[in-house]
Amino acid sequence: MSRERIDLSRMFNARSIAVIGASSKKGKQGNTVVKYLLKYGYDGKVYPVNPQEKEIEGLTCYPAVEDIPGEVDLAIFCIPNSVVPSAAEQCVRKKVPFGVIWSAGFAEMSSDEGKKLDQELREICARGNLRVCGPNSVGMINVRNALVASFTTSLSTKERLILGRVAFVSQSGGTVASIIDDLLEKGLGFSAFVSTGNELNLTFSDYCLELLEYDEVKIIVGYIEGIRDGDKFIAAGRRARDMGKHIILVKGGRSNAAQEAVRSHTGAIAGSDGIYRAAFDELGIIQVNDIDELLDMVSLLSSEKESPVRFGSRTVVLCQGGGLGIQAVDAVERYGLIPAKMTENTRVEIAKRLPVFAGTSEHMVDVTPQLLGNKNNMGLFGEVLDLMAADPNVDVILFVQSSSEPTGGEIAEELIRYRDRSSKPLVLTWMALPKNAREVLQNGKIYVFPSQARAVQAITTLAKYKRQLPKLRTRVDAQRVKPRIAWPDVDLSHGPVVLTEDIVAPWLDPYKIGNAAARLVPNEEAAIKAGVELGYPLALKVIHKGLAHRSKYNLVALDIASEDYLRQKCRELAANAKKNLNIDLIDGFWVQQFRPKGLELILGGFRSEPFGHVMVCGIGGYLAEFFQPVYRLLPIDERETDQILDELPFLKKYPEEIDSDALKETLLGFSHLLMDCPWRQFELELNPVKVLQKGQGALAVDALAVIRK
Repeated sequence: MSRERIDLSRMFNARSIAVIGASSKKGKQGNTVVKYLLKYGYDGKVYPVNPQEKEIEGLTCYPAVEDIPGEVDLAIFCIPNSVVPSAAEQCVRKKVPFGVIWSAGFAEMSSDEGKKLDQELREICARGNLRVCGPNSVGMINVRNALVASFTTSLSTKERLILGRVAFVSQSGGTVASIIDDLLEKGLGFSAFVSTGNELNLTFSDYCLELLEYDEVKIIVGYIEGIRDGDKFIAAGRRARDMGKHIILVKGGRSNAAQEAVRSHTGAIAGSDGIYRAAFDELGIIQVNDIDELLDMVSLLSSEKESPVRFGSRTVVLCQGGGLGIQAVDAVERYGLIPAKMTENTRVEIAKRLPVFAGTSEHMVDVTPQLLGNKNNMGLFGEVLDLMAADPNVDVILFVQSSSEPTGGEIAEELIRYRDRSSKPLVLTWMALPKNAREVLQNGKIYVFPSQARAVQAITTLAKYKRQLPKLRTRVDAQRVKPRIAWPDVDLSHGPVVLTEDIVAPWLDPYKIGNAAARLVPNEEAAIKAGVELGYPLALKVIHKGLAHRSKYNLVALDIASEDYLRQKCRELAANAKKNLNIDLIDGFWVQQFRPKGLELILGGFRSEPFGHVMVCGIGGYLAEFFQPVYRLLPIDERETDQILDELPFLKKYPEEIDSDALKETLLGFSHLLMDCPWRQFELELNPVKVLQKGQGALAVDALAVIRK
């Protein structure tokens, strides 16, 4: 797939649209889209196409695309999948550059018929340079010019489109269509919408790169299940970052192990979610967990005043009633935010404006129903808000409110005035929101969160984003002298090939990766000789072509302290190979110096689509279940190794001071080794790497590689 950005301006700003399969029958998709274009004021030319119709919605209907007089910028396909290829052929002959194909039944189907149709359509489009949104798409919308090339029912009851600052790009059309429906109900609006469908020859990344260039688009919100063009996706993330714009995504399929980003033992810690998380963190993309969080984020940031970079961690609670406030303070701490500690001077000044029985603490202000129940007190309420915002220890105000039916409108108006004059964000929850307040807040584009938990989760997500901004990086592969490695010739004609420790271990020294001294020996007597040379204690492992995961088959012995014990273990391991794997004669033994102490880590890495080389670092042993590993897209530099150590929480809990300098050298060297591996698809694992006490180094004590086609 080409890495070049595709200019989609003629698609989003089409001046002439052919509706293939237009219909005069109410309820038909071909009728709905014509009505939408007319209803919302699209001022370009609309050409209905249907050989059975003469006129549709007052517009002349043409038998075929080729009968349309003049150029066509965009064709909308409202026809069954079986006739899409022939219609695409007509578009190619007409030199139509772009299309939107709603029809399903192509590559997303498991049937031979669907795959055949997909291939036929793909060839036609490639031959005629026809770029399409879809197939299997809900369509696209550009609000600025009222270009509605979609059949979504979200618009059926809406009298007008509202231009907003958020654009939607989604690999699930129905998912984001429901969010658009919600936004329009709230009067918030959006700037564009794209349902990418099967992404025949235009991808999620292509649409993002286009929409980022539009002045009205400040935020791109999306749902993805997978990215096909990692380079373009990274380019879009960097472009957004450079322009001061933001991308917020939900990643579907995060827990699906079947995606197989890695299939060696590293796969236990290197699922695809980790790869995407690494990409998002590097690019400054905000990731949310589900559609509810996405809806909250979009609604919160739809106001022109709000920006993700305004939200810090120090959150103070404002309430009308202590019970709600105490629960909110609990939620702030539970979600990992910092309960703000207002200064004594701030608390004294606030107390002067409240009833004598009002409660004010470092973390919370209870303004009481007595103050908010009187519309004449709104000025005092505004002063309290300003004092809280002026406190140097406060980043965000969380206002948790209950009914206040008589004065709800006045409270809402004061909140809008505060929002317009303040640099500190206010996040609002309001139980039993009265109608008079709802209307004011909706008109003022202040979002009311449905629960404290969702409000605090949104602050947490944005605060994390702000903390990460100084750490964002642009990957540069620094100039270095690559070690000369005798990479083995690998025959992949019969499937994946496992490279055992005796083959991989010699790669480590040239990359300054410490490893325990070892010998490959053919038999027991040679093992005894190696034991004399290496010194006890020893580790003993079976070496056999293609053999991985030796512990599973009892083919590893550790802490061997004597010659007699070494002989015993040589015989036991050979017998286990026969018993468990039916291997009559093993290739040999790996005799290795044994280091019993040290923090055990797993280093894994691979090259995989869509992001290229990825490195994973996590704790080894049983603790791996309790601590998330750290992922990095490569290359990295020395500064990045410091950040990796900062993101490994168990290092702070380890009882001894480890040799962090040696660990950082190992991380950097391993990243270079991964980058230099000559295969297109592979996995490489060092498990474990023992990090010793300060000044004693770090040693890889096992190594494995798997090479794939």
